[in-house]
Amino acid sequence: MHKPDNPPSDASPAAEKRPPTLMRHYVRYLNANILTIVAGFISYPVMVRLLPTEEYGLFGYFQGFILVWIAVLKLGMQHSIRRLYPSHCLGRSIAEQKTFYTTLVLAPAALSLVLFALTLAALHAVSLFRPIADLRYLEIILVISQIGVIQSLIDNVIRAREESRLAAWLIIVGRYLELVFVVLVIVFLLRSAMGVYWARLAAVGLIFFYVVGWARRNCHFDPRSFSGDLFRQSLRFGLPLVASEISFILLAFADHVMLRYYHGNTAVGVYSIGYGLAITVGVVLRFPLEPAFQPVANRLYETKGIQPVLGLQRRVLHLLLYAVCAITAGLLAVGRDFFLLISGAEKASSAPIFVWIAVNYTLFTVLIVWTHGLTLLKRTNRILLTVGGAALLNVALNIWLIPRYVEMGAVYSTLIAYGVMGLAQVALCPRDYLPRLLIGDWLRPLALAGLMLAVAWGTDLFGLTAPIPRLAAMAGVLVVVFVIPAWFIDREMREYLREKLGI
Repeated sequence: MHKPDNPPSDASPAAEKRPPTLMRHYVRYLNANILTIVAGFISYPVMVRLLPTEEYGLFGYFQGFILVWIAVLKLGMQHSIRRLYPSHCLGRSIAEQKTFYTTLVLAPAALSLVLFALTLAALHAVSLFRPIADLRYLEIILVISQIGVIQSLIDNVIRAREESRLAAWLIIVGRYLELVFVVLVIVFLLRSAMGVYWARLAAVGLIFFYVVGWARRNCHFDPRSFSGDLFRQSLRFGLPLVASEISFILLAFADHVMLRYYHGNTAVGVYSIGYGLAITVGVVLRFPLEPAFQPVANRLYETKGIQPVLGLQRRVLHLLLYAVCAITAGLLAVGRDFFLLISGAEKASSAPIFVWIAVNYTLFTVLIVWTHGLTLLKRTNRILLTVGGAALLNVALNIWLIPRYVEMGAVYSTLIAYGVMGLAQVALCPRDYLPRLLIGDWLRPLALAGLMLAVAWGTDLFGLTAPIPRLAAMAGVLVVVFVIPAWFIDREMREYLREKLGI
């Protein structure tokens, strides 16, 4: 009897008889997130206290260029990998897997290397005729970006295969390598933005060699298996998301560029100090949730249809709204105290920026889960429309508000642009692909958050003034006024957590 030479062989957890649960993925990514935040709370004060404000502003300024260039070079393939993996690899033959990995990983990586080489050559050619002031920054940014492109493609394969344990360890090891190198360089060698970039290059380089080795061992590559049809399909899905990703970056970093234009590096430094810590805190929910939720939702949709996905979305949102409301209330009550504890009193002018940008990113987490139907339906053009529109709105508002309110003008622009984008995505998502939330799902967490704020503001946290006692008092208010009442008044949440936690 002839044996098939292409038997199904995907060894990812998603191919097991009992796929990993969302909770298992979430806990792994949550642990990685906690350890990453701890690393951030070590490196951030070191950078803020040892780097001059102008140098920190320069670092924040060039961060946007790195993110934009990585987004361009990936061609949106990271989105296509996550979305198309269930339908092209689960239970498929080795030949089909070779087609997927070659077309969506190997080919984009090779193309990005060509674009990297051409860009680097063009920069040096231009510099021969007209010196480029920031050429040394652009060179190291290009190298870091190229490594980031290939690593991102492989990382997304790992996440699509639902190998969350490995993905979490890569996050942790990469972040702590960066922490060690950055601290060593800033403290002992070079107290400048360039020093930070050299340290980051060393860290990402080490992780890069590991993930490339993993890909060679676990993915099937064969240049002869390249599929033009699949590549075009991936581009149709991914390119609008590239434009969306760039728009997101502009939405986040256009204000840095415009602040530098209107008010110089010092204003960028003040804004970047608050913004940098806000990103660390603001992604507390998003960082572990997004990579845990999306692969599970995509797999359920491809194997069972939309109804199980809607059920999953509602359960996640039911819990997420409590977390979002509690964190938002905490930021509004003691966000300034937290910032001063981490950054020092001399950086107090950045505290309002931290509070409101962190609130913005915390609220945005809800949108990721609520409107995932647009991704399931591959309506990436609609996502592009909303994100691109928000980026343009942000730029227009910055032109008006930054000259008047300096750093806070950029904050106001960001809040308005994100709010408009969120409402637009909900409006454009088909009703049958939006989870139905009950009034109580919104009302209970909002009411408890309002009560928590009323207690904190009404008592001024019992007259405490130092950051640490105020933060401790707020933790007590959170437990007594929010957590305990939520446990007793929400039976659905209580039963779900008891089931998942085994209590």
